[in-house]
Amino acid sequence: MKSQSKKITSILLVFVLIVLSTAVLYGCGDKDNNFESEYFRYHIYYGKDYEVVFIDGLTEKGTKLKNIVIPLEIDGIPVTKYTGIATAPNVRKIIVSYNMTRINSFGGIAPGSMFVNDWPDDLKVLYVSCEYRRGMIMEPDFYIATEALESYQENIPNPTVYTFANMQYMYNYDEAPNKGVFFIDDLDVGETLEVIPETPKREGYTFVGWYAEAECVNGISLDGYVKDDEEIVYLYAGWRENK
Repeated sequence: MKSQSKKITSILLVFVLIVLSTAVLYGCGDKDNNFESEYFRYHIYYGKDYEVVFIDGLTEKGTKLKNIVIPLEIDGIPVTKYTGIATAPNVRKIIVSYNMTRINSFGGIAPGSMFVNDWPDDLKVLYVSCEYRRGMIMEPDFYIATEALESYQENIPNPTVYTFANMQYMYNYDEAPNKGVFFIDDLDVGETLEVIPETPKREGYTFVGWYAEAECVNGISLDGYVKDDEEIVYLYAGWRENK
C-alpha cells in the first residue's frame, strides 16, 4: 500500500514539474513578459536563436474594434500564435496574417474560443496564408486568396466552405513570401474600405504605393476607396530601389 502511495505521489510531482516548466517556457508565470500594444495583450516567446510574439487576448480598446487585424509583427517581432479568448461585440471582420502557425489552443476559430463570444452571423474571417494550416477549424464563411486555392483544395474538398476575397494585395516581386500575397480583404458592393494594411517590406527597397497593375502605371488611393462591384481587385505594391 505504501509503495502504491509513493508511486502516486511521484507521478503527481512529475506532473506538477511539467506544468510549472511549461508555464515558465511560455512566459505564463513571468509578469515582466506580459505586454500590451494598442489592441492586443501578448507575451514574447524566446527560442534558442529567435523570438516570436504570442497574442494572449485583446485590450479594452481592442474589444471595441469592428475590424480585427492580426499584425505580421509587434515591435519588430513576428506574431505567430493567438491563444486568447475575448468578447468583441462590434466585430464584423477578422483578418488573420500569414505568419500565424496556430490560431488557438483549441485548434482554430470556434464560437467562444478565439476572439468573440456570441459573434454576429455576418462575421467575415479572412486567412491571408496561402498554405492551409491543418490545425485550423474553419467556419462555413471564410475567405482566402486565389493563390491559396491549390493548398486549400487539397485539404478541404468542399469548395463551398470558402470564398475568394475580393481585395487582394500583392507583394509584386519575385521570391516574395506567401506566394506573393501580402494581405486580403473583402468588401460588399458600395462599401468603403476601412482596413488600410500596414506597409509591406522588401529588403533593399522602399514601398511607394499601391497600383492597379503589376507594371505600376496607375496608382490606387486607399483613402475613401469604394468597391463598385463583386469582381476581385488585385493591388500591386510599387517599389523604389534604395541607393
